[in-house]
Amino acid sequence: MFSFIRSAALGAAVLAVSGLSASAAVTFQDGTAAPFGGGTYDGTQDAHLYWSSDSQINTGGNNVILSGGANSHILLKFDVSSLAGQGTIQSATLRLYQRNQGGSGGDFTFPFNIYQVADANAGWLQGGSSYAAALPGEVCWDYLSYDATTPTEWAGAGPYTNLEPTHGNRGVSVSGTDFIATPLAIGNYTQDTSGVSNGHEFSINIPVSAINHWIGGPNAGMMILADVAQAGSGYASFFSSDEANIALRPALDITFAPVPEPTTGAVLLIAGSGLLLRRRMGA
Repeated sequence: MFSFIRSAALGAAVLAVSGLSASAAVTFQDGTAAPFGGGTYDGTQDAHLYWSSDSQINTGGNNVILSGGANSHILLKFDVSSLAGQGTIQSATLRLYQRNQGGSGGDFTFPFNIYQVADANAGWLQGGSSYAAALPGEVCWDYLSYDATTPTEWAGAGPYTNLEPTHGNRGVSVSGTDFIATPLAIGNYTQDTSGVSNGHEFSINIPVSAINHWIGGPNAGMMILADVAQAGSGYASFFSSDEANIALRPALDITFAPVPEPTTGAVLLIAGSGLLLRRRMGA
């Protein structure tokens, strides 16, 4: 009798432990089902910052985000707070889709770096303007949050002056202050003037440590910078979260080991009790 209890308990324990190693997968992409709680996910923020004749322009309403040189940086973040308490993060993959913009210099390949934006720059919002003057609260090259009288500065920004020719200390430009110096990931982009690569998917692994940080701490997201030295006149261009085709919007795929259901814990407790009972009975 007690041999049977022991076998059953061991079997239950094995099944329960096996359940702990199972993986689940979720996707954060605007317009698709929210990973937890039902409804539609709408937690992506993205825009590109740039300066030219005006460094207080917002692009949050555009269907494209691009980085090309020292005066154009992509900001991107996903609200992953719903992952809190769901389990142990195992992997993360960022998906971006190429948006051909043409460009000069023909077709060539150059790298782009993805950096983690510093916590001090958390709180930026993409806004809804389309290459228009930033409205209060919207992000732009000069400010984390624009306001005509009391704007919020980027962490690395120095004193602002309209006479500054490059606005070089703005636009999340200061390594170690505005963004973490070591890249999260590096990709390779091919400028395609023919348009053949339109919609090409970039699948890029993002460190689990970054995801855990964004779940439990400030979430300032990522910055994508084309390698200025190699890009030359080219730029990396992707569809944004405002693209009409949902499938082409930026996406973050997460795999995790779910927290075991309460019943699993109960099974383990029963299994342990059975084994203890056998020992006490001397079977």
